[in-house]
Amino acid sequence: MTERATRWPRGESQWSTDDVDRSAAVDYWRSIRRHVYVDVDTTPRHPEFVGEISSSRYGDYAVSTKRSNGETVTRSSRLIGQGSESDEYLFAVLPVSGSGAVVQAGNTAVFGPGEMVFYDSSIPFELDFDGAYEQVVIHVPAERAFATAGLRRGTDLLARAIPLDGALGSVSAFFLSLARAQVDDPAGASLLRPQVSGLASSLVAYSTAKMGSEDLPLLLRRERVVDFMRKNLADPDLDVDRIAAASHLSRRSLYRLFDGTGQTVVGQLRLLRIETAQKMLANRTDLAVGSIARDVGYASEAHFYRSFRSITGTTPGEYRNRESEAAPLLQS
Repeated sequence: MTERATRWPRGESQWSTDDVDRSAAVDYWRSIRRHVYVDVDTTPRHPEFVGEISSSRYGDYAVSTKRSNGETVTRSSRLIGQGSESDEYLFAVLPVSGSGAVVQAGNTAVFGPGEMVFYDSSIPFELDFDGAYEQVVIHVPAERAFATAGLRRGTDLLARAIPLDGALGSVSAFFLSLARAQVDDPAGASLLRPQVSGLASSLVAYSTAKMGSEDLPLLLRRERVVDFMRKNLADPDLDVDRIAAASHLSRRSLYRLFDGTGQTVVGQLRLLRIETAQKMLANRTDLAVGSIARDVGYASEAHFYRSFRSITGTTPGEYRNRESEAAPLLQS
């Protein structure tokens, strides 16, 4: 472990190899990784392997802190094919201490504190940490993050060391602070839930622009349109014509902004409405589902149900119950 590391209080979201017999440590570590991240093969770099993970979920997103005294990790095509994971995730890694390397999609990055790397759970990868390390990992639903950022999903960002400066440094600082709060002040961390999805998508957008894999003026124009949608999504009459007029664009130019992103203009608006509804269902338990439907721009509760289920795979009521059951026990 790193010298600065201290033992976390044990709870439903903290795991440590110190909790099992030393002979079972590696198998236990792999089961923890499978539960929090995805299934991998891991080989310790130290005969007395130790590791800890702390993780909290924010809807479909999660933030975790991982520590160990060194390991080599691989996720092969075989493991991907055998996996039971229904969602594909980008993992954004923010090193706190120690250095490592990641290999994926023909790229190799050596990275340490002050940098960030992305890797994709759906593509084979290798991670190597030859000594003790600590890192914060943001779990980002891949398709949703790219769509929310108005970007085309690809491999340009994978296994590349990205400097954490400028706006990207500010966003990463939020997640580093959130990871600490999850352990020290879980009740306070839960209040930051509404910010997680938007800032996670910003990590993807800013990183894409920094790496030069997206035309920046196009990205900024698209972000302005998405921001207008987000601020006006409660208006049930908001449609392509009104979005285009407010953005000083023709319908054709507006459509072109979203070419190649995997999302249409109407699809983007629907996604923003459902994401907002998810936050309200989880945090505003005093509001009826029909009231939330109106607050996010649906004139018909039946239409809201259909849209919600098509995007999340569950009904609003089922989603609220699931989130309620998974919520941290703030009074503990």
